[in-house]
Amino acid sequence: MSVKSTHESSIARPFARPIVACFLLLASAGTGWAQDWTWQLPAAEYQLLDMFQRAAYDKAARLLNQKEYRAAAHAFEKFCSDFPDSPAIAHVVFLQAYSLHLVKDRNEAIKHYKEVLDYFPGDVNPASASIYYLARAYHDNGLADEALEWMQKMAADAQYSKHPLAAGALAYLAQQAANNGKPLQAVEYWKRIVAEFDEASRTVSDAARRSVTAHYIASRQPQQAQQWLLPQGRFNNNVRDVIDYIWSIIRHDYAWRSNDPEQEKWRLNVVTALYQYFRGWKGVYEQSGDPWAYYDHAAQLVSFCYGRSEDLRQMVDEASVFIRSLPAEGGGRDGKWAWLCDVLMQRGHFERARYCHSQMADRAWAAYKEHELLGREGQYAEAAAQCERVEKMGNAHWAYHAMAARAGLYRHHLGRYQEAIELYHKIDNPPATLWDIQDCYIRWGKLDEALKTLTTIENLFPDHAANAAWHRASHLENFGQTTRAIAEARRIMKIYPRSGPSSQAHQLLERHGVPTGGGVGDED
Repeated sequence: MSVKSTHESSIARPFARPIVACFLLLASAGTGWAQDWTWQLPAAEYQLLDMFQRAAYDKAARLLNQKEYRAAAHAFEKFCSDFPDSPAIAHVVFLQAYSLHLVKDRNEAIKHYKEVLDYFPGDVNPASASIYYLARAYHDNGLADEALEWMQKMAADAQYSKHPLAAGALAYLAQQAANNGKPLQAVEYWKRIVAEFDEASRTVSDAARRSVTAHYIASRQPQQAQQWLLPQGRFNNNVRDVIDYIWSIIRHDYAWRSNDPEQEKWRLNVVTALYQYFRGWKGVYEQSGDPWAYYDHAAQLVSFCYGRSEDLRQMVDEASVFIRSLPAEGGGRDGKWAWLCDVLMQRGHFERARYCHSQMADRAWAAYKEHELLGREGQYAEAAAQCERVEKMGNAHWAYHAMAARAGLYRHHLGRYQEAIELYHKIDNPPATLWDIQDCYIRWGKLDEALKTLTTIENLFPDHAANAAWHRASHLENFGQTTRAIAEARRIMKIYPRSGPSSQAHQLLERHGVPTGGGVGDED
């Protein structure tokens, strides 16, 4: 049993979240860790085939493209039988194994992957793919030790380790190291991916770069992240780009508070250090000619990730001084006051948010921001009254938005459905407003009016027709009109057989134990 170093043990817990996030990113795509690679026979090798071999290969490849995996495996096997001396034989044996792997016949796939490695180890492309997917097959079979052994062999081989799939092998090894409490070993694997595969396997490299940076951030070592990132070709010694990159990870990973007191204490300690680090780079943004980006980023960090009141006040005061320094002409100030108002409002700092919108020159816009603040405070009737005031201020743009906002307040919070419907008719932006109107009727309990509105949508807007029909069926079911809901569901399956709503209609029929074959006409 290996013993972890003191340093590795001390950072294993805080390191866990960034690693998991990266692993999910790598594993989410259909090819898992193998992102920048294609199974297709390279064009140069395809040119070496005669016309009969090309025809046989094309047939098998077409089946694989069409996800007819079992048939593809048989077609590749027939190619091997018919053309045993083909220059593409190693690649075709791999594709036979790969097709079997995709149909989950993994034991048979493993046998053919090993056949490539036993008989064609010098044919680097198919051999590299075979060793990688052999490891994946073991992993998929739950044989972690065997998978790890083959991934290690790939990473250590002088030739196979240069193949684009080797980036995936290194990512696998990094994840296993992280899972086993060895974050520093994981970091070394990720650094190797960035160093060796930044162009050949960009997707995996980008994820590895993020994981290394996340490690330094979690360890409160942003300066080390900066030093490591700067010379990379992606940044080319541009300090501003590096700081933006580090900021983006902080903003993404540390905006969510933890319910676990220990974890939340750790998070706040990390963000405190990172906020002070970011504050030191104000001059970089000024030198780049984009000083507002500094206030933008600082406001998001202190508001969403950090939240200490004295730092928030200081940041708002500094941003306010900067905004006032801008020319009054051109409207540049208002957008920044509005943005700062939004940030403060979203974190519940309503008094400071009101101060920001009070500084705006566009009084209609400022009045609209006040409606948003009232809504955030739960004062919905007051927010609706504020919208009416905006509508009367003579600014067509904000009057339109205020009218739509007032309709939403009536509909979602105040139960004033008739007034909301009248406003939606006045706005007259179908089909969006028709969808809003049918929702008002449903909330109001007026099923027949909602159904008629949905029929209008179905008849006039073909792109929305299937969805409108499904809403009719769903409403009927929810209102207990099962017979009519079943009829509508059958009609959907008949008229819109390849749509998403058809699948939902199928499920509705199954819920009620109704056979899903056949169709009926439109409801009376």
